[in-house]
Amino acid sequence: MPGDTSLRPYYNHDTFNAGYSVIYKPRVGLIDTETNKEIVSTLSEFLHAGNGSSTFGKVGLNSIAFPRPEQFVSADKKYAYDLELLEYLDLANLQETFKDLVWNFVKNYCKAIFSQPLDIVRLILQVGYFDFSQNAASASTRNSSDKPSHLSSEDELSEEEIDFFQPNTTVTTTKPETRKAPVKVPAREKQNCKVQPVSTHTLDVINAVCANDCALAMVRGINASFIYSTLSHTIKAWITGFVSPFLNIPDPFFLDLTHSTEPAKSLWLSVIACVLTGLILMPLDLIKVHLMLTPIRKRSSPETETNAATQSESELTSSINLRSIRDSLRHYPRSVLFNPPMGITFLTILHQFSTNVFRKSAPYLLFVRYNIDSYLSPALYTTANLVFSITELFLKLPVENWLRKEQVRFLLKPKSREEDEFRVVTIDNPEENLVVEYNGWGKFSHVERGASFWATIQSLRLFSGWRVGVLNIIGYWGYNIFKNTPAMAEERL
Repeated sequence: MPGDTSLRPYYNHDTFNAGYSVIYKPRVGLIDTETNKEIVSTLSEFLHAGNGSSTFGKVGLNSIAFPRPEQFVSADKKYAYDLELLEYLDLANLQETFKDLVWNFVKNYCKAIFSQPLDIVRLILQVGYFDFSQNAASASTRNSSDKPSHLSSEDELSEEEIDFFQPNTTVTTTKPETRKAPVKVPAREKQNCKVQPVSTHTLDVINAVCANDCALAMVRGINASFIYSTLSHTIKAWITGFVSPFLNIPDPFFLDLTHSTEPAKSLWLSVIACVLTGLILMPLDLIKVHLMLTPIRKRSSPETETNAATQSESELTSSINLRSIRDSLRHYPRSVLFNPPMGITFLTILHQFSTNVFRKSAPYLLFVRYNIDSYLSPALYTTANLVFSITELFLKLPVENWLRKEQVRFLLKPKSREEDEFRVVTIDNPEENLVVEYNGWGKFSHVERGASFWATIQSLRLFSGWRVGVLNIIGYWGYNIFKNTPAMAEERL
């Protein structure tokens, strides 16, 4: 009973304060602890103050006193303060945000600069055809021709017999008239515009590319690669962040499948986001390949010089190969944008699917099947992650090679001025404007007629560039080890 104090003599119901804003007293009602009055009296005073006069005796809506507009304004101000908008307008926070943006930009751009030479080498090995037997033959002839001519003439003279007894007859020699033979100006030899490395090793390909064009050729298309990687991560994060709340799952872009409540949903959301991102950025990917395989310096041959004299100024303007990302995207053909090639579309979907499925599911399988995690066994986890990354490379490498070959085949396809006016997705005169000899199928095939199917597959070299891929994986793996070591040490402490 409320009034019985025999069990708890220290307790007095009327004076005990439990910290509530409203308490209930028997036979009295609800009491406001601040004013020590009933709630009914407080409400009547509020209605009376809101109407400015006594509200009793009125009928209908007039008997209800609505709050004044000043009260709504004060409530809006309170909600505005709850949003913490002032933190976004704080100068110190803006400076920190700007510093973070600049640092991330510099870090990612430097990462793109260091990885761009390897990407160019891999792309050249994927789409190029190289005959190393001709290189060996030319090297042998070069070594034989390097022998000095005066040495060979001395050897021939030493073999002749010397006549020591010669007659003393004076021979009158008449100096013949020397006429200068007309100097025959040789025709300009056809420049070898193709990259011809000594072998498929990375350093040999880099030397061949620099000797063919210039040192800046190793960073061709750097801006396109940087924009592509940045937009790829951004669009994936947007798609997964927008769809994940509707599926009641955490964002799989920032959380591994091992920590997800619904691993299957998270996996399929990641795969779908990756495929959609690849389809959205397909025009930029095609422009990137076009910039990486075309020379920076313009080469001119006698045929192009004579043809250029007959062309009009408008045709010369429209035939310029644009190397600007902004201009290339601005003048991208609408017919190709709204009706992309089916081969490139299918291979893009297959490439994105194969890459993301294996990359996302491998850590989950390690944790579920073998109970290997980055926290429980970090050394074993990093080693297994390296093995899985190399396995993923050899699984996706044939699909990636096929995609690059299909992209170059589309770039080499002749197009009219109506289809591609500014030659954004067209490589005219591939003998001069393509840095490698294309290795594809159909009319671009280098296989003899009647060859077997296995010989045709071998000629395509679908596993070309695996050395560059393994080198890139090992470098990225080592970078992650050095980056995560201080964080893991802090967690252990």
